[in-house]
Amino acid sequence: SLNSSDFLQLIPHIYSVAEKTLMTGCHNEVCCDLVGNACCTALEAHHIEVACHLCEKQLEMVEALFSNSRDVGNVDRHVKALLQMGRLCLFLQRKSSVAESYFTRALQLMESSMDCGNLLVQHDYGLVLNDLAACYQDQQQFSDAEHFYLRHLSLLESSPHFDYRNVVIVMNNLALMYSQTGQLYRAIDIYQQALHRAQSVAGMEIDISNMMYNLGVCLIDVGDHVGAIGILEQSLTIMRQWRQG
Repeated sequence: SLNSSDFLQLIPHIYSVAEKTLMTGCHNEVCCDLVGNACCTALEAHHIEVACHLCEKQLEMVEALFSNSRDVGNVDRHVKALLQMGRLCLFLQRKSSVAESYFTRALQLMESSMDCGNLLVQHDYGLVLNDLAACYQDQQQFSDAEHFYLRHLSLLESSPHFDYRNVVIVMNNLALMYSQTGQLYRAIDIYQQALHRAQSVAGMEIDISNMMYNLGVCLIDVGDHVGAIGILEQSLTIMRQWRQG
């Protein structure tokens, strides 16, 4: 594996490959994937600026590929490049409005692709719904955020392979949004449902402790101090047990 210094020395060569590919019109999937893998490596090495430049270049290459051939592989590449660019903008650059445009394009592409029978992109469908909800929540467009959280939740609950972990995570995100908008009783109800479901999922101790803390804060805000104390004590106990274990 490359260390950080060795990787940075390779960046100019990777850029050169990308530029030559674009200039010659020789749209090569291998070169495109090389740039995408370099972007992932840059992220793992915490070279955020380098990762952003590589991701932009990969998206440019993918869109050139996509304009020539809309086969299943290129659709999948296009979706993944849009999602990666969106997540860089949302989580690392805090540019939710820019991220929204990438996620919206990815969602439209996925929906049209699935309508044509391409199931390769389906596994990312719920993730982009959640990412769009996070974008709208960050922009305080709460009705849009709620719409996408509920769509994601509905998708998860209707899946033949019911995923309790992801259901709980989405419910927690939804409850956080409700508490953020002052809909405290709705938040309390969702937190309680999420906690009930989380009890049957192994390895969610930190999530449960955090949800209990958030629920306790909501209970304080509605004046249920006795209930809040009980929940907050449970949250603290779970956190202590997790740290000791």
